[in-house]
Amino acid sequence: MSYLVRDAYFEPMFGHAAEHALAALATKTRSGRPCLLETHRANFIGKHEPVSKAFEELARLLRMALKMYPGLCFISTEALGQALRARDPHWVDPRLGRRIAMLARRLEQVPRLGRLARLSGIAVLLRLVVRFLGHRG
Repeated sequence: MSYLVRDAYFEPMFGHAAEHALAALATKTRSGRPCLLETHRANFIGKHEPVSKAFEELARLLRMALKMYPGLCFISTEALGQALRARDPHWVDPRLGRRIAMLARRLEQVPRLGRLARLSGIAVLLRLVVRFLGHRG
């Protein structure tokens, strides 16, 4: 069984601006992960003003994201799950060095582990791994 978790939120009706989702996209991209935005149709249905503002915010998010990441790809959750399970090289980098570098970046993002790594000096080692292996395959 596979689970894909939407852990980045874009809910304009709750005040989430495009920058909020863009920050999540940047974090996910740096760590080599897909960005699965959670949003609900309630943001985009109806004829009241918040709905038009939600569509404006969505359009702004898409413009900003495509400008920041010109090669940005969109895929359905089902297709992404299939690509990950199949280890499709268009979606999963097969190079061991890059995979280790991304693992090091992900470890830095774990709050308590990141703090411990900084205090112990392991963070320096993780950055060196990312720098060295991140540019190699």
